[in-house]
Amino acid sequence: MADIRLAGIIVVILVSLNVSLAQTVSTSDPFTASPAGNVKLPTYLSPNEVILHRGQTQHIRCPSYNNNERLRHVIWFKGEQLLTRYTDRKVDSSYASSDRYRMSHSHDLIISHVDMRDQGEYVCSVVSSATALERRQTISVTVLTDVPSFKEAMDLTAGEVYVHRNQTHHIQCPSYREEESVSLVFWFKGSQLIARYANPEVGTNFISSRHYWMSSSYGLVINQVQAADEGDYVCGVVPSATGVQRKGSVRVTVSGPTFPIVDNAQVVNILEKGQGHVKLTCPVLRMHKQAATVYWSLGSGDTMRTSIIGVKFSGGGIMVADDYRGDYNITVGGSLVLNTLDMPTSRVWCHVFLHHQEMSSAYYDVIETDESEANQSIMPREPASVATKWTEEGGVVTVTVLQDPPSAVTLHVNTTHSCESDTECSADVTIGSRYRFACNASGSNPASNITWLINTKARSGMGQTEIPPDWSQSRQDESNEDWETSSRIDLQILPEHHQGSITCRAMFPDGGTVFREMTVKLIADDKHEVLLLAILIPTAVAVFIVGVIATVCKLRSNIKRERARSYRGKEAAIENYSGKKLPTISVVL
Repeated sequence: MADIRLAGIIVVILVSLNVSLAQTVSTSDPFTASPAGNVKLPTYLSPNEVILHRGQTQHIRCPSYNNNERLRHVIWFKGEQLLTRYTDRKVDSSYASSDRYRMSHSHDLIISHVDMRDQGEYVCSVVSSATALERRQTISVTVLTDVPSFKEAMDLTAGEVYVHRNQTHHIQCPSYREEESVSLVFWFKGSQLIARYANPEVGTNFISSRHYWMSSSYGLVINQVQAADEGDYVCGVVPSATGVQRKGSVRVTVSGPTFPIVDNAQVVNILEKGQGHVKLTCPVLRMHKQAATVYWSLGSGDTMRTSIIGVKFSGGGIMVADDYRGDYNITVGGSLVLNTLDMPTSRVWCHVFLHHQEMSSAYYDVIETDESEANQSIMPREPASVATKWTEEGGVVTVTVLQDPPSAVTLHVNTTHSCESDTECSADVTIGSRYRFACNASGSNPASNITWLINTKARSGMGQTEIPPDWSQSRQDESNEDWETSSRIDLQILPEHHQGSITCRAMFPDGGTVFREMTVKLIADDKHEVLLLAILIPTAVAVFIVGVIATVCKLRSNIKRERARSYRGKEAAIENYSGKKLPTISVVL
């Protein structure tokens, strides 16, 4: 409750500061504008110690200036160099030594394009109009070239994260909503304010020491984590839209040389004590196909803590504890390599942290075995579905956990049709044509075997035949040790394939267990019927057109004959008429 009251008081004070600043700072002051693009605001460790960002235009507030105070002079120095001077117009004119320096209406020193030469001691001197007395204070300026790189804190449970000693970790603010505009964000450890972001209209950015930093997403960055950083943290957010603060708490646990055991851990397998050069793959990591942080530790099963061997971080980087170097190594994929299983402890643990998910754990039990059992296959204790494969090459025994099917199986027909789920899938094909079927199984370990099957109709029902692949290959992803297997067949569609199907089956290397399969139903068209139609239809059209043309020609011929007969009749009539004697007409005068 004390933390909550203190956070509330800080919000009230900063909002009050906003009112007073609005009365004294001109809207043309660049510092009062919200940062745009990649502009970063300076961060204060105290009123007299500030961190500036290289390449940015930055403001340094004058600690000698009191709000609403009338001043005769304000002068900024760096060492003995006069940078800029404000003088009341009744007294003298103002001055700036170069275009890189200027003074805001609130008497901040503005430095354009900050670089390393701007690091050093600055002095702000003011002379009050009321008293004519000078006050000056020194400000120590550090230029930050790069924001510290960090690793994400690991989620143990809801509201609890795990950080590694001597690493720089980032803890996300549980109250912040992505892309939300905020006026204020603050971080407390216990009752101490350790980091604050403030919109320039509200206040200044602040960190209590260089041990802390605030990220662009308002998470807390802890530099070089130490045991003292363990504890309870509170992140508060004041959205610009509502002005109502939200708070969330985070419990931070710092890793030591030991790791707590987990009650719901999965038993993976039994290992034989005394064997040499063994490579273990964490089954929890195999179930999740994403970047993860993996811890390996040793324990007896009797105590609540296990001794940490090392860690592979999700963003890259591997660490092995000094006590275990030489005997153990961790691969880039997160597997553990042991030079020997001749160890005093009886249990090997792996712990997997995924982003925004709780930790998952599993372990191998290491037991004594009789010589008569030394060469026998070691089967899993539980669960029953877990299997292992032991291989030896160059004196190195690799224990590979075969537990999960591939993360994805896809089936493509001629690269134009794809089946990517267990739902019913079909493809239109033409009898007589050739088609390429390609199957891909990814995310298994070790590589899957792909088998092709064709299902066709027979008199007794559907028959199934295995088809040898025309091409296949397997390759391993070096980053996470997953295997991807691809296979292909080229098939000419026959009449008996109509209403049949093609199945791609991904199996364990032993060929006895099916991981997953994908089937595509074949919907076939008879190519011969199509060809017959292609011949008959154009022929019929041609016959029809010829008939039409013949009919038209006959009609035109008949019309011409009728016209000729009519013309000859007229000519005869004219001839008969012209051979007759014309009558004589007499006119009497």
